[in-house]
Amino acid sequence: MHLAGDAARGAQYPVGAAGARPHAPMHAPELDTEPDSAPRERRGCLGVALAVGGSFLVLLAGALALLAWIRTVTPSTSVHVGGQVPVEYAQTLRDLGALEPDEELVCFYSDAVLRIEEGCYFVSDRKVGVYHELEAPPLVSVPFEEIAEARLERDVSVLTDSHITLVLRDGSEVWLPVSSEEDGDVRFHRAIVERLTR
Repeated sequence: MHLAGDAARGAQYPVGAAGARPHAPMHAPELDTEPDSAPRERRGCLGVALAVGGSFLVLLAGALALLAWIRTVTPSTSVHVGGQVPVEYAQTLRDLGALEPDEELVCFYSDAVLRIEEGCYFVSDRKVGVYHELEAPPLVSVPFEEIAEARLERDVSVLTDSHITLVLRDGSEVWLPVSSEEDGDVRFHRAIVERLTR
């Protein structure tokens, strides 16, 4: 019985060259059926990085294009003097009734975002003008003969404007902001003061 059991067990094992049975069963080597996931993960990270980087570049290009467009359609941030005043600004002021056809524009400044009608300030050969389309009335014109004094409060910060206060002969005041860029506030103030002494 002992032999029969050994024979039965021996049938389960391959027989060696000498007819001896090996000590342990032989199994086929285990194959790794799972694919190596590291290259796939690297490809996935690269794809995400390219997508994020590409999106960032598209947004950056769009922002730069928007800034370039805004720069072309918005008023300049500096004071224009004499012949530097764009012709379209003078024409807009004439269309608004702020300038007479034969009136000469001496200085001009606008703190508007898109259109000068939102806020502009000017000195002509006859008066100082302030135009704000949302104010009532939108136009304030002050002939030089009504101005007793013009005070300049300078602010050389890039973020804020200087202020010119016109003290009128009736005691009232008119206030206007002016950019200090390239000393435009000084030139704007000087254009007023020079005409008060004439």
